[in-house]
Amino acid sequence: MKDSPYKINLLDITEKNNSISPTFCVAKWKQVSINLTSGLTHSCYHPPEHKIPLNELENNPSALHNTSFKKNERKQMIEGKRPSGCSYCWNIEDTGHISDRNYRSLELSTLQPDVYTEIKSNDSAVYNVVPTNVEVNFSSVCNFKCAYCSPHLSTEWKKEVEKFGPYPTANPHNSIDYFKNEGLMPIPNREYNPYMEAFWKWWPELYNELRIFRMTGGEPLMDVNTYKVFDYVRDNPNPNLHVALTTNLCPDKKLLNKFYSSLDGICENKALKEFTMYVSCDGYGQRAEYGRHGMDFDYLVENAETYLQKYNSSSGIVFTLAFIVTVNVFTITSLRDFIDKVVLDLRSKYNKDDVAYETRKFNQRVFLDTPMLNFPAWQSVQILPKRYRDILRSDIEYFKSKLLAEEIMIENNDYGRLRDFEIAKLERVLAFMEGADNLSDSQIKSARADFYRFFKEHDSRRGTNFLETFPEMQDFWLLCEEAVKLVKKQPFMIIKR
Repeated sequence: MKDSPYKINLLDITEKNNSISPTFCVAKWKQVSINLTSGLTHSCYHPPEHKIPLNELENNPSALHNTSFKKNERKQMIEGKRPSGCSYCWNIEDTGHISDRNYRSLELSTLQPDVYTEIKSNDSAVYNVVPTNVEVNFSSVCNFKCAYCSPHLSTEWKKEVEKFGPYPTANPHNSIDYFKNEGLMPIPNREYNPYMEAFWKWWPELYNELRIFRMTGGEPLMDVNTYKVFDYVRDNPNPNLHVALTTNLCPDKKLLNKFYSSLDGICENKALKEFTMYVSCDGYGQRAEYGRHGMDFDYLVENAETYLQKYNSSSGIVFTLAFIVTVNVFTITSLRDFIDKVVLDLRSKYNKDDVAYETRKFNQRVFLDTPMLNFPAWQSVQILPKRYRDILRSDIEYFKSKLLAEEIMIENNDYGRLRDFEIAKLERVLAFMEGADNLSDSQIKSARADFYRFFKEHDSRRGTNFLETFPEMQDFWLLCEEAVKLVKKQPFMIIKR
């Protein structure tokens, strides 16, 4: 089978990156995630966030992205060095797989074809970059308490920990005192926020250069700034702009209707090039609901289908939906069901949007991404017994058996299946699981002990039941229960590979 155009382009962009340096990544320049609630920034999900210095922000609102810290990392990349914060990608590359720096670089260079020329023409340690891909967290207000989330990112989590205290893991988990000491707790909405002020000062300049703008949270559909952005876009059409929203897609009906009303106004003015709704869901049915507490799975799927029905390219705007499956301990046993019964079912129904495919032949209306959870480490797939690798390996072979050549998919308008690069990402997850062989027995047991401590308390506080939800994982649960008796409380870390 011939390689898909996407895969060919990916190999080309890897060569382009290497022409600058073997560690170069466009995202360090042209992509940024900004947490305005606490003044934190990073260039993508993988490096740890760092604080935005207020003194740098005073006369330069673009320091929300162009911090001295990040400029130094850019300089390191130009020199072929590996910034330590980017270890997620270095670890993947050291296994022989393509890392996210190349996926991100491909996407960003497509948005701005002259990006390599711009970067080569400027002093990376000095110049203030205007990013083309920006993600902003306006608020921590949220109606969910996802197992791997924290009080500084969810008001529901904050309420629970204020009532019951941190979880009794080796190091008390989700202690509010810890987040306060680290400067991570959000500035309350009612208080003055210099980062929010800087953002709205920077916004007019930023808006003209933006190609992708993504809002996250918390739950962005519960925040007033989200609708402020929608109103601005409606009144200031930008035909080059792709707006995206990361949502749990389980808001109350009133907010859902407010969201649809905003999209209706944007459609009337043909104010955008594209809109994508990113929906976080890590499994199927009650298994997904357990890990992302607050979810109504059926309501989520219903809302996803309503969105795809209501908004399509007949409006002059390309509307897409992307499922984000953060692969963790709870994902493996229902991943195939979620992909088959939700992702591919929606693709088979709604990928026949001819206008969209005339202009975007090699894309979908319904996307899938499968990033891997690294923290908390005791929710990582690396702590699962080896038989769970066989489950994923079987799933990969199942989806490979259904793979069609790209040209056949286009000819038959048959997009109701996975793509080669999506399967490659699942193979990357499998390689990550196999990396657990580099961990010592004591490390695995320590992690499993913390898993048991956390979810035993989780079930007590939230009225859930792990074994009733995951009867097929009883072997793992018993291993975790036994681990508590065998190990002292000590922190667990995934070894770099």
